Amino acid sequence: MRTLFAVVALAGACIGAALAGEAKTAGQKYPAFEVGMLNDAALEEMPSGVLAKVNDKKITKKYLEAKIAEAPAEEKEMFEQTRPFLLAQLVQREALLAVARREGFVKEGADETAENSAIQAMVKKRVEGVKVTDEELRKLYEKHKGELGGASFDESKEMLREYLTNQKQQEILTGFLKEVSRDTKVSVNEKWAAEQNAMLTDNPLDKGRQSGKITMVEFGADWCGPCKQLAPIIKEVEKEQKDINVVVINVDKNRELSLRYAVRNLPTLVYFDADGKEVYRQEGLTTKKDIVSKLESIRKGKAAGEAAPDDEVHKLAPFEE
Repeated sequence: MRTLFAVVALAGACIGAALAGEAKTAGQKYPAFEVGMLNDAALEEMPSGVLAKVNDKKITKKYLEAKIAEAPAEEKEMFEQTRPFLLAQLVQREALLAVARREGFVKEGADETAENSAIQAMVKKRVEGVKVTDEELRKLYEKHKGELGGASFDESKEMLREYLTNQKQQEILTGFLKEVSRDTKVSVNEKWAAEQNAMLTDNPLDKGRQSGKITMVEFGADWCGPCKQLAPIIKEVEKEQKDINVVVINVDKNRELSLRYAVRNLPTLVYFDADGKEVYRQEGLTTKKDIVSKLESIRKGKAAGEAAPDDEVHKLAPFEE
């Protein structure tokens, strides 16, 4: 299973393709499908055994369930609880595989393992030759030297080079995945989507998003030190801010939600406006003053969303402890 989705971890994100017209997409109609290419997929009536179509390629229920069955024990339960998330990964794989075939990376008669290797080779080629100048490194050092524990520029140089190289590679891959998404037609079985959504959105987070009120969600864990520091602040905010929903999610007990909402670090605060749209995202410990300030901005309709993910980007890589 990890081999199948290694390209997801390398790419880091899956980009949704915009659809014309007024019909609701899978993600617009069903919150559980706001992930990857499923977010902007068309909803179609399909035979019960077909879950999605990627261009002319069908992804069947049998295939998805087989992937769950062959997953390692620690991942099996997670995928059983997040079938749309797994389907999004299978859809992304098919879209990338189609490009790999067109560009000659896939040999005739290749099996699934060879296809995955071809996708990885194609993605890797996209980021080859990325260079970082000393001037860029110096600027990055000056911006963050207060966070480097007193390390000099020379001592920090290689670490900064690795960071900036990865950042540039990610930008290239994000642009590439946007192109792939624009050129890929994806549709989802509407009946199956409705069934999955009903099961996966019966939780405080999704109910809050659909309540017509501002919702602030904290993703944390019992073992997370900064989460423990943030807990009393969250309680104070909940007590004082009567007009908002405050939801606390333990990622160990709600793995599916941490996947759907692309939680990578703890604690993570995610803010939704009254329409259920994510407008801010904060990682790490923060202050009560900052939280209240963001809530006030949302109330006034001035939320800039500077910390929220790109609206077109729906990360697929799982949370990393």
